[in-house]
Amino acid sequence: MSKKLELINALCGSAPGWPLVLYFHHVHPTLKHYTSITPKDFEEGLCLLLDNFKIIEPSVIRKRCFDWNPKEPSVLITFDDGFKDTYDFALPILNKYGVKAIFFLITTNIGTKSSGLNPWKNYLSWAEINDLHSMGHTIGSHTLSHSALNKLSMEEANYEIIHSINTIKNKFSGDSIHFSYPYGLLPRCEIIFPEDTFAFGTVKAPANSWEKADTNIRRTYLPAGQNSKWKRLMEKWRTQWYG
Repeated sequence: MSKKLELINALCGSAPGWPLVLYFHHVHPTLKHYTSITPKDFEEGLCLLLDNFKIIEPSVIRKRCFDWNPKEPSVLITFDDGFKDTYDFALPILNKYGVKAIFFLITTNIGTKSSGLNPWKNYLSWAEINDLHSMGHTIGSHTLSHSALNKLSMEEANYEIIHSINTIKNKFSGDSIHFSYPYGLLPRCEIIFPEDTFAFGTVKAPANSWEKADTNIRRTYLPAGQNSKWKRLMEKWRTQWYG
């Protein structure tokens, strides 16, 4: 993906009055990919966000009640896939600034590791996930196998989503288990989510009110390696919040 296209994708934030939602994948010092950001850059981006937005505690988000939605520009931090490097490198930075996040997990990949040192193939263990939860972070679902849901039948898509949500709900009973779509691709059929589940998209989702589009909430990101443009992004996102 070109840097220009990345910036264009990222520029649109949230609907007026609704939280900006950012998603990250890898936080790793050496991995080179547009979905990866270094720990140093992650801290820089987080500090910029703290200067411009109120951080939302994900544990307070409830579909049946919007009292948690602040009356000022706000942001929710999320991580997709459940890579181990988010625990090793992102977590200490989150803890340093007292920021809580949602970690969306591919449930069949939990605890799997590569035969070498490839961070693409190393995923969080249940012990690490329990640790994240005990620290106040929220655990969400990202399907069973990270399949492109638009290529699956209705039965297959439902199975991927609902069984993944139930796997996490069985571990953390009482929590609202939120969901994010792999690749931002929606299934060809309507999914009946649990009543308190929000479903999050990517930059492919339009910037709509959460009340109107609670099963495809727009998320955006900080384009890796384009730190000089991040301040502009923050200004755009704040302007969009005010409408």
